[in-house]
Amino acid sequence: MIQFENVNLHRNDQLVLKDISFSLSEKRVAIIGANGSGKSSLVRLINGLLTPQNGRVLIDGMEVHKEGKKARRRVGFLFQNPEHQIVLPIVCDDVALALKNRGINKQERLLKVNKIMQSMGIEHLCNRSSHTLSGGEKQLVALAGILIGNPEILVMDEPSTLLDLRHFNHLKIRIAKLEQQLIIVTHNMELAELCERVLVLNEGELVYDGLPQLAIPYYQKMMVVT
Repeated sequence: MIQFENVNLHRNDQLVLKDISFSLSEKRVAIIGANGSGKSSLVRLINGLLTPQNGRVLIDGMEVHKEGKKARRRVGFLFQNPEHQIVLPIVCDDVALALKNRGINKQERLLKVNKIMQSMGIEHLCNRSSHTLSGGEKQLVALAGILIGNPEILVMDEPSTLLDLRHFNHLKIRIAKLEQQLIIVTHNMELAELCERVLVLNEGELVYDGLPQLAIPYYQKMMVVT
């Protein structure tokens, strides 16, 4: 359960989230809205990357900004730009990094890396140099590096931005198989349609919260230029 209780957030002296309250228990939740509506700021509150000035963010009753380290262990975060997450020169080493940091031995790390990369259809990238990957390949490698740590909640911030159709289809298949609760920020309505619930943000406010078949048309109508 993810809970926001009367959350306000200021960034650079601007109020970017205004009195946000909701509880999320669904397995797939999409957050949609125009650029600058506060979507990325909202999801960064879930694992303590940002701290609200007012209100509380909780995961199963744990207040995130007071227990940030515990929260980050439970919440995997995929950034829009995968280069912010890929730090090692060889792909398989980067994917294994979270396991290495936990003290897992090399043989077990290799087995887990092979398993996660095969499940995502990117095992052929294992020994590639990270900087030679395409944008879409980097996004999938970054996702593998998060999933290998087996977080309980996965937050994706615009995961389809750099993907061609082939890699996008890989992503959709992977999303369908995820065991984690998924919170996905997206402009791609095809991804939003995969979710059980959709939140619509506008100028820092939650303006609609409901089923995708209702929330998406609401957002599309809101974006019509007259």
